[in-house]
Amino acid sequence: MKQSETDILIEKFFNGETTDEEERLLHEASLIPHLYPQSPVPEGLEHRLSRQIDQWSSIEKRSEKRARMTVIRWVTGIAAGVVLIVGIAIPALREPDAEKYAEEQETYNDPEKAQIEAEKALAKFSDCINKGFDIIDKTTNKNIEQ
Repeated sequence: MKQSETDILIEKFFNGETTDEEERLLHEASLIPHLYPQSPVPEGLEHRLSRQIDQWSSIEKRSEKRARMTVIRWVTGIAAGVVLIVGIAIPALREPDAEKYAEEQETYNDPEKAQIEAEKALAKFSDCINKGFDIIDKTTNKNIEQ
């Protein structure tokens, strides 16, 4: 091998651009020491490395998914807050006579008629509450019997 060829191969070697054949030629010419002694590969090493790489990959994917979900939650929360504020503000801003509602008059001029209507409304409310309690009792009793 000529000196110029050797210099080119050595430069390629130190840049990590040589092929196995070129490294063998350099080693045979005793121009480079055998840097990587050939030792036997432990049994199952490739399988263990592959499994570890897959595990790291799945961990990375999960962390990316968590980060994405965190961003989505923040954006959703902010959007919900904006919608809530706008939903409350628009009706309040559209109603110029807020004082009108503060000074509402009674709907019934006759107190006896008002009392009868209030009793009807409270009776209806009481019936609905009792129906709800009956359903809860039935459900609780079924769970106890089982």
